[in-house]
Amino acid sequence: MTADEMLRSELIGIWKDLEDIGDSPAYARQLREQAQRRREDFPKIGSGIRMGNILIRQATESDLPAIEKLMAELMEAVDDGEGFSTNMVSGNYQNLLNNDSSHILVAESDGAVTGIINVAIRRTLLHPGASGLIDELVVTESYRGKGVGKKLIHAAVERCRELGCCEIEVSTEVTNINARKFYKSNR
Repeated sequence: MTADEMLRSELIGIWKDLEDIGDSPAYARQLREQAQRRREDFPKIGSGIRMGNILIRQATESDLPAIEKLMAELMEAVDDGEGFSTNMVSGNYQNLLNNDSSHILVAESDGAVTGIINVAIRRTLLHPGASGLIDELVVTESYRGKGVGKKLIHAAVERCRELGCCEIEVSTEVTNINARKFYKSNR
């Protein structure tokens, strides 16, 4: 999904002016109704959605070994991998799986996990609804450039729609040049 498509999805954008931000139950109801209408156009993730030859599904405990490898690939892509350990990933993963604010989706190809996206759902002071924050997006090197990252983003946008989010943000390290290029090329 390109950034333009994300903007058209009405989940990502910049408020046009302060009058766009309502602080009333009627405005919140209007946002929920708009999100419901948009939801009808997209498949539900549920137990998984197939996008071509890629299955996008909710991560499970049994995915941990593959996710540890993906996180190691991510740490190789940034300059400062200091403090990274698979023990830390394992502990954080277990905590996030049990956290209602965390939504970890994996891409599966030929029975193997080939990518992951981690989206945190949170409230902000400035937005009338919840916000999604993409903290990690990794596709294993052999599957990069094949659309897996775009499919994971599309699935994350759909998950945020399902949860009634009014925006999605992306977090990436300044030193992760490849990630920055990826997001810029998908405007």
